Amino acid sequence: MNGPLLQLERVTMQFGGLKAVADLDLGVSRGELVGLIGPNGAGKTTVFNVITGVYAPTEGRVGFEGRSIAGLKANRIACGGITRTFQNIRLFSRLSCLDNVRVAAHPHRKVGLASALLRTPAFERDEASLRRQSMEMRTSLPRAFPMASSGGWRSRARWPASRGCCSWTSPQPGSIHRRATS
Repeated sequence: MNGPLLQLERVTMQFGGLKAVADLDLGVSRGELVGLIGPNGAGKTTVFNVITGVYAPTEGRVGFEGRSIAGLKANRIACGGITRTFQNIRLFSRLSCLDNVRVAAHPHRKVGLASALLRTPAFERDEASLRRQSMEMRTSLPRAFPMASSGGWRSRARWPASRGCCSWTSPQPGSIHRRATS
């Protein structure tokens, strides 16, 4: 694939007379870490909501892997590989940390309900693969979020980030600065 993995071209999101985002151009290449920073009310959350399908942009194009995703429903975009996490830590308190990460993989499972109920060999292979991927994601995040290794709520913050990464085609969480990763 040539060009950016995620491409926003002249994206505008307007609510009545208020332009929350105006003519935004942004390209994110595979493996690149990008952060969106700005003061309160600058439109950062609106940009994420447009990318993930919460809002359809008033104008402009949102492309992912060369295809337009502007206006698609959020669940279709998530199944295609883009999801988001929220600032508050919404873990399922009765699930293990690993199971909290595995929750995000639901749209990407290769087996259906019948296979899960019957515990077929295909289901067991899918479970083993999911467990392995979840652990890989969990262990890679301290490199991306070094402050999360210090324990307490920051350590718990790794898990929602892992849940979001489960659905990204390039499982790299954002950072403050744009840079290529190796």
